[in-house]
Amino acid sequence: MASKLAVFTDDISTCTFCYFRHLREPSSLRKISTAEITTYMHLLEAEFTTRFVEFKMYGPMFSFLIKPDNFDSHDFDATLINWTWRCN
Repeated sequence: MASKLAVFTDDISTCTFCYFRHLREPSSLRKISTAEITTYMHLLEAEFTTRFVEFKMYGPMFSFLIKPDNFDSHDFDATLINWTWRCN
């Protein structure tokens, strides 16, 4: 997803609007400031990158919950669920 967002960001920052056809016509009529949109796209790309890193980290745990019969203990990081074993 991050690479697709990079393509979209480039499309906006160069004002080609191949992927944003609704901006193409207004941009031909007047200059559109794309700096704010580009900044937002960079922030969105960073957020997706962070989320996918977390998903890779928790993925084996989700896999265990969905298909426990196919569980491979070597893929599971038990430190992710240490909070469940704390005694009060």
